[in-house]
Amino acid sequence: MRHTTSSTYLMVWLLLLLAGCATQDSVSVQPGDEILWLDSPPALTSSIPAGCEDKLAIGAGDTLSVSALPFDFDSASLRTEAVAVLDCVARYELDSAEALRIQGHTDSVGSQEYNQALGDRRAINSALYLQQQGVDPRRMSTESYGENAPVASNESMEGRARNRRVEIVPQTQY
Repeated sequence: MRHTTSSTYLMVWLLLLLAGCATQDSVSVQPGDEILWLDSPPALTSSIPAGCEDKLAIGAGDTLSVSALPFDFDSASLRTEAVAVLDCVARYELDSAEALRIQGHTDSVGSQEYNQALGDRRAINSALYLQQQGVDPRRMSTESYGENAPVASNESMEGRARNRRVEIVPQTQY
C-alpha cells in the first residue's frame, strides 16, 4: 500500500510541478519514493531550422551567423538565393529574441551617394521580406555601408559580385 500511495503522491506532485503550482519545499523525497534515472541525458538539438544548416550557423556565445545575401548589379531585388537565406533567418527568428542589424553593401561602380542609397534599398527590402514572414520589425534595424566595406577587390567582376550583398548581424555582437 505504501508503494501505491508514494507513487500517487509523486504523480500528483509532478502534475502540480508541470502546471506551475508546486514549489520545491512543498514535497520532500522520502526513502522508498520512486526516482526516474535516465540512462543518458537527452541529446541537445541545434536551434538551426531543418534544411538551413548551409545558410545559418550558431557561433561562439550562441551568436547567429548568416550567409551574405547576393544581389545583381544595380538592383535591390531579392534573388532566389537571398530569399532562401531570409526564409531560414525568419524561421530561426520566430523562435529567438535576437535583434538583427541588416546591412546593405554595394560594389564601387557608381557614385558614393548612389551606392549609399542602393545599400539602403537592399537592406530595407531584406527587412521588409523578414517582416512579411512574421519577424517583429521592432527587432530589426537597417543601415547602408554603400561601397565602403568591401569583402573582395572591386577590380574584378567576381569581386564586385561578392561586394553586392546584404549581411544580417545579430545585435548581440556589438
